[in-house]
Amino acid sequence: MAEFPLEPSLAKLLIMSVDLCCSDEVLTIVSMLSVQNVFYRPKSSGLPVVIYLEPLQERALDGISSCAAADRFILDVSQDKQELADQKKSKFHQPEGDHLTLLAVYNSWKHHHFSQAWCYENFVQIRTLKRAQVAVRSSNVNSICCRRL
Repeated sequence: MAEFPLEPSLAKLLIMSVDLCCSDEVLTIVSMLSVQNVFYRPKSSGLPVVIYLEPLQERALDGISSCAAADRFILDVSQDKQELADQKKSKFHQPEGDHLTLLAVYNSWKHHHFSQAWCYENFVQIRTLKRAQVAVRSSNVNSICCRRL
């Protein structure tokens, strides 16, 4: 366990994962636990966003309220984005716990070829996932685990 740069409980978990044939998954979970929050939730400023539109653009938008001035419309995007971020996050929720939720996020990102656009669409922080990815790739866990077998 001393060979692992981890907390003792996580090192023991990683060692035991070899016997249970789930070391790749556990390594990913441990890497995801080593980084900060992976989810991004837009902050609400409490103020509506004012957008200035040309007369032709006005016809293209539905569901916004007009101001006193004919050339301005108010569109509160912060609330919509927060709700969308919550919906995207719930898509990854695993009833078995947060660790498997983190694994689901990483595996989905991997399935989408580590796409930055995927992170943006799902309100996931790309830098955080890249740090976890580096931890997974650069670890000596595979060589240590293989020696044990």
